[in-house]
Amino acid sequence: MTVTTAGGGIAKRTLTKEGSHDLESFRSVVDLNLIATFNISRLAAWHMSKNEPEDEERGSSSTPRRSQRSKDRSARSPTPRPRQASRACA
Repeated sequence: MTVTTAGGGIAKRTLTKEGSHDLESFRSVVDLNLIATFNISRLAAWHMSKNEPEDEERGSSSTPRRSQRSKDRSARSPTPRPRQASRACA
């Protein structure tokens, strides 16, 4: 089992009187929370794939099975929602 729990970050304004938010600090947050999490997951998957299957099963999910009621709801066509006008940035 692999659990990735990255959650670091910084709180800065995008724009201040001194200038814009520096890109390097944003990159470090993305690297920790996205790149590192993906890297751990892919390496763990590779190592887990080398394990011998138990009862001829290659893996399992901790996601609970969906109830029949939930399946029935998702089988119905979605209720149309009114479109909102998009706002373009100038």
